[in-house]
Amino acid sequence: MNPHFFNKGFIVSALSSDSGKTVITAALINLLQKKGYKIGSFKVGPDYIDPMFHQKITQNSCFNIDLWAMPETRVHATVEYLLDHNDWVVGEGVMGLFDGSQSVGFCTVDIATLMNLPIILIVNCHRLAETILPIIQGVLNFQKQFKVAGIILNQVGSKRHEEILSKSLQEIEVPILGYLPRLNDLVLYHRHLGLHQPIDIQHFQEKFELISNLVAHYIDIDRLINIIEKNSSIKNPSLQPLPFPEVSLPVLGQRIAVAFDEAFSFVYPVLLEAWRLAGAEIFLFSPLAHQQPPSHVDAVYLPGGYPELYLREISQNRGFLNALKIFSDDSSTVIYGECGGFMVMGQNIEDESGNLWPMAGLFDLTTSMQHKKLVLGYRQVQTLQKTILGPAGSCYRGHEFHYASSINVSSDQHLYSVLDNQAGQLGLAGLQRKKTIGSFIHLIDKE
Repeated sequence: MNPHFFNKGFIVSALSSDSGKTVITAALINLLQKKGYKIGSFKVGPDYIDPMFHQKITQNSCFNIDLWAMPETRVHATVEYLLDHNDWVVGEGVMGLFDGSQSVGFCTVDIATLMNLPIILIVNCHRLAETILPIIQGVLNFQKQFKVAGIILNQVGSKRHEEILSKSLQEIEVPILGYLPRLNDLVLYHRHLGLHQPIDIQHFQEKFELISNLVAHYIDIDRLINIIEKNSSIKNPSLQPLPFPEVSLPVLGQRIAVAFDEAFSFVYPVLLEAWRLAGAEIFLFSPLAHQQPPSHVDAVYLPGGYPELYLREISQNRGFLNALKIFSDDSSTVIYGECGGFMVMGQNIEDESGNLWPMAGLFDLTTSMQHKKLVLGYRQVQTLQKTILGPAGSCYRGHEFHYASSINVSSDQHLYSVLDNQAGQLGLAGLQRKKTIGSFIHLIDKE
């Protein structure tokens, strides 16, 4: 990495999850935009919810990048595209700064090193005082190939707490950009798959303006700008703007209906944009608004999300469920579902109380939320039959994250053989019936 100059922008990282990365990243993006900067953003790792906050602020797609699931060339091209089309690029790291380096094979520092971007480090100071000095010294001295350009101390309990932290960190050369107090107004709340989505937060714009104003009050945004500008190289604009990064998942059809609302929201926006640029027409529809896929489409995409929170509404939308059954039975329409979408493709979903809610019946499948068990991790999959994903033996990388379980043995064909990220055998997964395919796994890229 060039020791003197970096690409314009930074990556927000932390010592651990639940340190405030998402709210602070989104607030910084908002404040930088108010200063007149055009910001492109990315999220490290296979996350759907955190990027929604970026997108709400920038009104543009937030790109997911992942050095395990994507080739390095695609990661590099994605960030270069953002740098080429914006004044700055702002990234949000995954978990803690070095998390994933051993278990997965990459971490946020690797992205910072690859893309020549400095780190803005958030430290959760709750129940932490003078010990902050050796912790931060250890992080700064652990590796030399990355640069921490600034530190934000979060969850500061009082003025006295701030004074102790400030005195303890006097010898640290990295500038302290601010001390954020422990305030409920600076907290975004979680549920079982992560943060509440922006669409679920009442009066989101007003709440986020309050958050941004608080961050502006406690963080020296002008100092941050000066640090990044001083340490950034001047990028010569491309003679021709770089093209939109390719997405390696195949286009499902010429006319694709995509379920998209609070129940079906786990969609990478860059995937839909790549399909559009490949010539496909995309038709968004909301099952929760009693809509159904248009009759003239040749493919239906049912992404993941939170169908378990809206079982009554989905089950009562018989127009939507019957349309799926007709499409599946006539064998001419591709239907592809992931995670929550896959659950809706089954016969029933069992809620936490043991009640069965009828679904589309595309597969001989019943899933349940009654006895929650977390299933989480990267996946390597290989198709067992020819599908829209390619010939038998097509290999993809993806991610699995859910609490639901299958409570029957389906008579349908399995879709994949599956390995974890350490090449450990996980058996068979997913189902296939004619041109209808689905699984709990979110695909990210080709192997």
